[in-house]
Amino acid sequence: MKNILIDLNILLDYYQEYRRKKFPQSVKAFDSLKLKDNAFISVSSLDNFEFLMYDEVSKSYPNKSRKEKLNVIHENIKEITSLFKIAKTPSYIEIDYDDIEDSQIIASAKAIDALIVTRDKKMLEKYPDITISPNLLIHKYTNQPITKIDFANLKKQHFLYHSEIEKEIDKVLNSTSFIMGDAVRELEENLCKFTDAKNAITCSSGTDALLLAMMALDIKPGDEIITTPFTFIATAETIALLGVKPVFVDIDEKIYNIDPTKIEEKITPKTKAIISVSLYGQPSDLEQINQYTNNKYTNQPIYHIIDGAQSFGATYKDKAEVHYCDIYTTSFFPAKPLGCYGDGGAVLTNDDKLAE
Repeated sequence: MKNILIDLNILLDYYQEYRRKKFPQSVKAFDSLKLKDNAFISVSSLDNFEFLMYDEVSKSYPNKSRKEKLNVIHENIKEITSLFKIAKTPSYIEIDYDDIEDSQIIASAKAIDALIVTRDKKMLEKYPDITISPNLLIHKYTNQPITKIDFANLKKQHFLYHSEIEKEIDKVLNSTSFIMGDAVRELEENLCKFTDAKNAITCSSGTDALLLAMMALDIKPGDEIITTPFTFIATAETIALLGVKPVFVDIDEKIYNIDPTKIEEKITPKTKAIISVSLYGQPSDLEQINQYTNNKYTNQPIYHIIDGAQSFGATYKDKAEVHYCDIYTTSFFPAKPLGCYGDGGAVLTNDDKLAE
């Protein structure tokens, strides 16, 4: 269902007694949208609501003081803001001097890609593509069956946290620190807190995180890395990009991750690392893999990298995966467990030298 922005006239219909009786469809529309993730009011409506409600409250409570009357209205506003998300009035507003209030509402709706539910006939006629009447809203959207299930409903996720995200984006835009700014440092600190890792280094993608991990381990052309063939192409692609040979080990047919019992037979003197991949949010048997990361098989240690692009937040024996490898990499591609706006990734490690 599309985002819905509730016009001021619907709010007044709901909170003014004589209008409730006159416009029952507005009341039904209001009630049907309560606490919905996609239901908004424009911030511009709040002061207009206070102004227009004052006369109504004065009629209902003639003996109350101005402050007491405003307290009644402010309780209504508290309820409204608890029931609906707030859409700001953006700076790119297009002023229509016939009705500046409508200009603000329309700008707010366009900013969040919303339909405006309104009784305003003039607005309905002038902006048919972005408006809908209470009657049509109830008929078209109430109890509408779900006919589509998205693989990742990013729009729903965005609007669940809309105000928080908007606040953080505004902070970054206002600071103009777009590269390696405070927001990046704060993210890295929070990644460390969440996983209890000593170091977190963010980067442009999960693919680059894998490249950084192998480069930090000084893996060179001619070396070999053991990994699984059942993964996104980036796992093997980055190995090949560095001129290293990917050596594939089959998966465990029960969990689809690399089968540790088949790793030993693939180790050679050229083996420099094992990249295990945690799929569907579940790690491989990490302790069993780590028994191969000692130098009894080669003249040097075999490193363990975990490709956690699909498992950020997963634990193995109550610890984050970073504690079972030399370097843990993850992706913040939008459809991943922790998605970003565009692409992104991170490298986590408990080894300060590797982090440096």
